Amino acid sequence: MFTKLQTRSNCPAAPHPESRVLAYLLRSLASSLSCHKPACIPKYSSQACFAHPESHVARLPVALLNSYSSGAKLPFPASSWIVQQEKVDIMKILVVDDDRRIVKTTCDILKIKGHEASAAYSGEEGVEMVRSDRPDCVLMDIKMPGINGVEAMKQMQEIAPSLPIVLVSAYATDEIMAEAKRAGAYAVLSKPLNFPMILAFLSLLRKEESILVVDDDPIFCKTLKDILTLRGFRVETESDPLKVLPHLEKDYKLAVVLDLKLGAVNGTEVLKEVRARYPTEPVVLVTGYRQEMGDSIEKGLRIGAYTCLYKPLEMDDLFQVLEDIRIKKLQNSLPSA
Repeated sequence: MFTKLQTRSNCPAAPHPESRVLAYLLRSLASSLSCHKPACIPKYSSQACFAHPESHVARLPVALLNSYSSGAKLPFPASSWIVQQEKVDIMKILVVDDDRRIVKTTCDILKIKGHEASAAYSGEEGVEMVRSDRPDCVLMDIKMPGINGVEAMKQMQEIAPSLPIVLVSAYATDEIMAEAKRAGAYAVLSKPLNFPMILAFLSLLRKEESILVVDDDPIFCKTLKDILTLRGFRVETESDPLKVLPHLEKDYKLAVVLDLKLGAVNGTEVLKEVRARYPTEPVVLVTGYRQEMGDSIEKGLRIGAYTCLYKPLEMDDLFQVLEDIRIKKLQNSLPSA
């Protein structure tokens, strides 16, 4: 797994950024296949050998795949990978409820709105459907014969840890609802369902998330942008502290990744301006000078930064932070019963 994003200042001998992106791309390709043990690809390696089952689809950008594989010794040409083009507004929803009328009504409404909807009539059946054909989201009743919705959700999370699951019930007890929230349910909704709210949630869930990276190191910006793009984010970069706010005025941003040392400007000054204009915008601070910038880190957290990460970045940590931010925003769009 590609773990660290090096910087120009503390890793002068690091491989070219495109080599790092290629290594990460190859790992993404390997993990996208349903192999029991994807081949281990060394850090920064431009060579790899792993299975290429024709029945599987690599959902990665064609341009990036062609760009970064052109100089590498791949075991097969980039064109041999089928890249699936999906409509961003269509989602695959699994509806789980022992009441067949509710399932049919819910599926019909979702289909009318352009989504793919599949049905399961028990928790056990829902778990098996997640195992065999993972959906983008699950709407599931809590009270069902056999395993209840909370237990089914826990089993689904073992199969697909990041799967968004919304539980619904006409008469769930406070204890069950509390357990559902602790177990990771995005929300616990009451019946009958508020379909306009559900559809708005699905629209937000499928929205292409945009990240703003603010750093005066162009190599860091390009490398981080490429890696985040591979993860499905839309990324903008900015090196001028005076031009940060116009980016936020243009469109919605999931988060801002802000370096604390921007030439002569301290990143906390930019953070103040963002907080004043956009008080709820999550800002993730980054720095390669943990000791030198200690006071600025504390000041930034007091002002309201979401967290601070340290260079060389542990990419898994950044991905987890961005996922936490995304989940909180989605949960806030669904007030629980």
